[in-house]
Amino acid sequence: DANIGLLYYRKDLLEKYHENPPATWKELINTSKKISSSEHIYGYLWQGKQYEGLVCNFIEFIGSNNGGIIDVNGKVIANSVKNKRILDFMHDLIWKYRISPPNTHSELMEESSRHLFQQGKSLFLRNWTYVWDLCQKDPFLKNKVGVSQLPKFVSNSSVYGGWHLAINAHSKKKEKAWQLIEFLTSNESQKELAMNLSWAPTKTLLYKDPEVLQKLPFLPIVERSLRNVQIRPNVPYYQWVSDILQEHINRVLSNQTSSQKALQNIQKRLTYIQNEFARN
Repeated sequence: DANIGLLYYRKDLLEKYHENPPATWKELINTSKKISSSEHIYGYLWQGKQYEGLVCNFIEFIGSNNGGIIDVNGKVIANSVKNKRILDFMHDLIWKYRISPPNTHSELMEESSRHLFQQGKSLFLRNWTYVWDLCQKDPFLKNKVGVSQLPKFVSNSSVYGGWHLAINAHSKKKEKAWQLIEFLTSNESQKELAMNLSWAPTKTLLYKDPEVLQKLPFLPIVERSLRNVQIRPNVPYYQWVSDILQEHINRVLSNQTSSQKALQNIQKRLTYIQNEFARN
């Protein structure tokens, strides 16, 4: 599927306080502080625990500020002023603005943040497309939730997630595996996944299908977001990249180090790994 990060919001609460979905991160902070203090709820839930979801959030944040980790020429560019601003901002969502829970760095993943949102404990939530269907099936949240692009500093930015299919080069059943891929990526299967699980289809034809659009009214937002989608670093040593990012970003969120020191360490360790792979 064409899964991307989206901003879920309590449509009923925004209407109650005469606010619009935030277009910028500054607007999200201001709206969160205004409504959360009156409603006694959190402003913004996102995934800050030390795992892959934290990397996705970080890449969305830095993409929104035109930052990066490894540029198109393969140069490590993690230690930048743009990225420092983002790490400071992520930290401040929890500790300065206090619109995100203090356990963001220790507990919040996709499902834990979704559960809090569905319990009515937050105004905004960053999550994937699957959350839409669950919200619509929730008696408390049905017709109370809206979806928009994630806010921006410079430009809107969502990271590409999704499920991807491949065939093992050494498989003895490549033909049958290919038949399965053809079935799962067919218009019919893609439509069924969209209608039943709110997975964003990879078939562009379905973005014009009236039935799918009625079920998933946010699909035009997904289509727009895909034009500026952020891809995690496409390198053979990505697992090491992810582990390093997770560790140091989470240390900032948990007040164990500064943004500057974290980025310096990320830059140093990624450069070392890159050089090791180049030698081998």
